[in-house]
Parts: sequence; C-alpha cells; structure tokens
Amino acid sequence: MKINQSEKKVRNGYVLAFGILLVSYFLIYLNTLEMEKRSKTVDRTNETIFNLELLVSAMKDAETGIRGYALTHDSVLLSPYFNVRQKADSIYNVLRFISPNDSTQQVRLEFIKALIKSKTNLMERALVQINNLNLTPEMMESLGFPEVNLMSNIRKTVKIMQDHERANLLDRVKKYNETYASLKITNLLSLVLAIFLAIISLITFEKENKAKKIYRSELEAGIEKLKTANKELTDLKSIEKFAISGRISRTLAHEIRNPLTSIALATDQLKDSIADNEDNAFLLDIIKRNSERINTLISKLLNSTKFSELQLALVSPGDILDETIDLASDRINLQGIKIIKNYSLQSGKVEVDAEKMKLAFLNIIVNAIEAMEPDKGVLEIKVENREQLCLITIKDNGAGMDSDAVSKIFEPYFTTKEAGNGLGLTNTQNIILNHNGSISLESIPGKGTTFFIYLKLRLTGVQLEKAEQYS
Repeated sequence: MKINQSEKKVRNGYVLAFGILLVSYFLIYLNTLEMEKRSKTVDRTNETIFNLELLVSAMKDAETGIRGYALTHDSVLLSPYFNVRQKADSIYNVLRFISPNDSTQQVRLEFIKALIKSKTNLMERALVQINNLNLTPEMMESLGFPEVNLMSNIRKTVKIMQDHERANLLDRVKKYNETYASLKITNLLSLVLAIFLAIISLITFEKENKAKKIYRSELEAGIEKLKTANKELTDLKSIEKFAISGRISRTLAHEIRNPLTSIALATDQLKDSIADNEDNAFLLDIIKRNSERINTLISKLLNSTKFSELQLALVSPGDILDETIDLASDRINLQGIKIIKNYSLQSGKVEVDAEKMKLAFLNIIVNAIEAMEPDKGVLEIKVENREQLCLITIKDNGAGMDSDAVSKIFEPYFTTKEAGNGLGLTNTQNIILNHNGSISLESIPGKGTTFFIYLKLRLTGVQLEKAEQYS
C-alpha cells in the first residue's frame, strides 16, 4: 500500500511539473508572438521614414531635371520628371498600406498627395513654357525660374510625418525591448523551473528506487525463507514417508517371515522323509529356493527402509565421487559416457560413512548410465558450497521421467526399468536421510534427470572465515 501511495504522489508530481512547463512554454509562445508584432511595427516605422525620404528625393530630382532641361535642352534630364508621377503614386500607396491605423498620418499623407499633384502640374506648365519660348541659358538667367512654396510645403509636411514616426519608433522600440526582457525572464524562469523539476524528479526517483530495492530485497528474503520452509517441509514429508515405509516393511517382514520359516522347516522334514523320490526332492528344492529368495527380498526391503549405524569420518565429497566413478568405470567406458566434473569446493569436507555414501552415489550414477544412449551420454557432476551446505548435483541427458514417476521414484519396488527391483533409490534416500541430508530431483522427459543432494559441510581455513563473515 505504501508503494502504491508513493507511486501516486510521484505520478501527480510529474503531471503537475508537466502542467507548469506547459504554461511556461505557452507564455514563451505569447511573448514570441508579441515580439514579432513589435518588430513589425518598428519595421513599418523605419519603412515609412525611408519612403517619405524617397518621395522628397524623387520630387527634388524631377525639379532639378526641369531646371537642367531649361538651361541645356537635354531631354535626358527630363527622365526623373517623366517618372515622378508613377513613382510618387507607388510610394503613396505603400505609405497608405503600412500605416492604415494612424488617422493623423493619413491626413498628412493626403495633403502631401495634393501638394505633389500641384507641384507636378506646375512643373508641367513650366516645361510647356520652356518648349514654347525656346529659352536660352542667357534668357533663363534674365527671366528667372518661377519659385513657389510647394516644394517647401512638401518638405515641411514630410518632416512632420518623419518626426511623428520617429517619436512612434522610440515608443515601439521601448515596448519591443520590454517584451524582449519579459521573454528573457520567462525563458530564464522556465530553465530554472526545468532544472528544479529535474532535481526533484531525480531525488524522487532515487528515493523510490531505494524504497523499491528495499522492498525487492525484503521480497527476495521472504521468497528465500519460503523456499527454505518448503524444502524443510518436503524433507519432513520424505522422512515421514520413509518412516511409514519402514513400519510397513517391518510389519510385512514379520508377517511374511513367520510362514516362511514354517515352510522352510516343513520342506526340510519332507525332504528327509522322501529322500528316495527324486521328483519330489526337486519340487521341494524349488520351494526352498523361492522361500530363501523371498526372505532375501524382505531383508533388502528392511535394509533399504531403516536407519543403520554409521561409521562417520571427515572426507572430501570430491574424493568419494571420484571413487564412485571408478567403481562404475566399466559401465561408463562400455556405454561411451562422457564425464564432466566441476568441484568448486576445495577445502570443505563432509562427515559421512564413506562406504554407504559411495553406494548411494553409485545407485544414482548407474541409473543415469542406463538412462542415456550409448556414445551420446553426458554425465555432469558438480560440487559447490551453499550457505554451509554441500550441494552435489548429478545430471544426465537421458530419457528423463514424467511427473508421476518423479513423485514415486523413492518408493520401494517402484522402478521404470524392466530388470530393476525398485530398491536402489530407496536405499539411496535412506542413506542420505540417515546422514541428516536431503535428496530431490528434477526430470524432463526426453531431456534428462538432475539429482540434488545436500549434506552438512565442515569448512576449514579461509572458507570457514568467509562463512562466518557471511552469516
């Protein structure tokens, strides 16, 4: 529940951070649009001033051209005059377009248009007089050129409009700078906010990650405890099952051996009384041999289901396994089995009855050899340290078993082999349990079987120090 609440807080924090950043970026977008608008007004002001200057220059060039023509009669000088109307109209249209909202400037612009029209009409009449009178430069100097105040008025009006635009320019530049400053502040705040949120997110992530690691560690520890408890329960069930099998075996042995003894005694007496009859003696021998065979089977069953006295000694598990492999070497060589050994345990030893333990390992190894195909079998034997326990793993790549066979594998007289008596692995389990160890297996049909044997480990030297540090 704690984790869920914490995750909810983190999620809400991320949503809030995203919302704040979204608002910040929206403000940046609005400021950018405002800056673009301010920039356009500044550009329009500069364009207005420039076009007004251009208009005055065009009128001045036209007037100068007529004066020059009057003195020299060079028609080339009239080019500015012929272009002035078209140029003036073009500039006028541009000025009307770029300042549509300024009514004062529009009135002044209309006034300039009227002045320009009067000025161009006056220049046209002057040009006609010049052509009709065919004035020479000397006559022009004596006659003089008619002066009017039109050009002066045009310049004066243009100057007023330019001053007005320059005043507007200062105000617009000021607003542009204010908008730019606001944009910089917004960008800076966004950056600071992003860094702050990144730090908060990192801290939150680390905190949550640490909490999850602790939770995962606790969960793994709980799983390990559950595995240990489950293993102990499985071992307990195995011991209980083994004890029940032992009680049943002893009861059966008692009930079977009593009549067997009577049968054996009666057979001996009958054999003595009919010694001359060979057929009857042959039949009595059959009865006696099978009685003895039944008695032997009962003895094996009792031996495989009861704890026996152990001759304990500290030995290396690797040495016991090597000796067991030597005992099975003929079978191994005959079947072409490949042996892979991995003894990672070096100085640790186990306290066991070596002969009985070799018998337990031999039963497993022989079963593995018989389960594998000739010249294709691989038998892996591994020894390792597992928390002050010795784990011995014996794995084959044989036929494997299904789950039903695995559940019955240690029961007396259960076997998957045609010639087996079903007591080998029962005896193996008896030996392992007698050493306070445990045995289990995993098997997959068609892929093989793996036995896991745990024995108490006696550590020495460096391994003992490491184990104490670990615990």
